[in-house]
Amino acid sequence: MEKTRKKILGFVCLAATVIITIIAANIPSVNTSAVGTTTKITMRVVGHLPNVSITESPTSVIETPVPIVITPNQAIKFICENVDPVNAGIVYRPFGETNPTVSQEIFSSHEDYQPCEHLLNLNLDDYGYGNFIVNVQGDGDSGFDEDSVTFDYSSLVIDANQEEPGEDPIVKLYYDDEVVDKIIVTVLDENGDPVPGLEEIEVPSGTHEIELPFADNDVPSGNYTVKATPYDEDGNIVPNKAEDDLTYIAPDLEVPNTGGPLGMLNLSRSDYIMTGIIVTIVSAAGALFFLSKKSNKKR
Repeated sequence: MEKTRKKILGFVCLAATVIITIIAANIPSVNTSAVGTTTKITMRVVGHLPNVSITESPTSVIETPVPIVITPNQAIKFICENVDPVNAGIVYRPFGETNPTVSQEIFSSHEDYQPCEHLLNLNLDDYGYGNFIVNVQGDGDSGFDEDSVTFDYSSLVIDANQEEPGEDPIVKLYYDDEVVDKIIVTVLDENGDPVPGLEEIEVPSGTHEIELPFADNDVPSGNYTVKATPYDEDGNIVPNKAEDDLTYIAPDLEVPNTGGPLGMLNLSRSDYIMTGIIVTIVSAAGALFFLSKKSNKKR
């Protein structure tokens, strides 16, 4: 009887072992390459758009054509980790429009959870002038991730730079549109407020290089935005836009080189003028006092 019980118990244990083995063999395997990892996508625009090349440096209205090269190509770089698949799409909306006219997928790939790096080269002339959004999405074992970049492609091109510290910034403008009659250039400070004296600088449509009078308006050093707004002949804003960031370094205050101990005081010219006036007044008052005392003694 005891032997029979042991045989039955051994048979049950063997059957249980076989059943557990079968169940374990049929459990889906876990992707160990994604265990303990994070789904991640990062992207950025490579280069600056649009790139404009003006072969001359005009200072007034151009009567003869000036060679202009606007590069409509835009490169988008993105990297991803632990995703499969990964997809990229583009949304295009013309300036002045509310709804996008193009929303489509431009890239799709299976990365098998391996690190990836891709460069998407876009020809924006296939779409036209307007606002663009490129979005990249990826699915991973640890979740979903996405990233996007936004940029404009405009027929109005602006390039603002300060060539040397202390000099007035130079702005290059180009507009390829017969509808535009003039362009208003506005300089904004870091708070987005117009800089006094630089609220409205009118420039005719076409190709120009202008000097912004920062020094004459006592503009301090800092970061600024140069914005260009086009208008038609009736004074209406044309639905297009362009702006460029500018870092400005103001000229140093003029300090006379007096040499010796006074040079260490770092006094400005106005300080010396005021000091001279005060010394002159004190000297004159002392002289008058001395003369009055001498006159009283003679009496």
